[in-house]
Amino acid sequence: MQALVQTSNDGRLSSIQLVNLPQQALAPLTVEVQVTTVPLLPYDLRQVQGELPGKTPRVLGYGAVGKVTKVGQFRNSGLLQQGVLVLNPRGTWQESLSTTIPPFLMIIPEGISDQ
Repeated sequence: MQALVQTSNDGRLSSIQLVNLPQQALAPLTVEVQVTTVPLLPYDLRQVQGELPGKTPRVLGYGAVGKVTKVGQFRNSGLLQQGVLVLNPRGTWQESLSTTIPPFLMIIPEGISDQ
């Protein structure tokens, strides 16, 4: 899976690299989301510019929109193929992501585009 990763806090755009990351294992509370859209938030810009402290390397981004592709055994299978908005403090600028925090996953009502 590809992701945009910040490799240092020096504020240079060259510290952002496209890297291949291993797919995370599906745990009982996990929801896996295929990411279709990510916003560029002021928070993201401050991270890239080195204004916010944090460990590197790190996947950039905090919010994403996508479709649920897998659910763990303790999650509702009705989430499968649902459009969702995800908040993920571990980064969202990646092809797919896994979340285990239910309040950070919100179903997008049918008829609302992710564009």
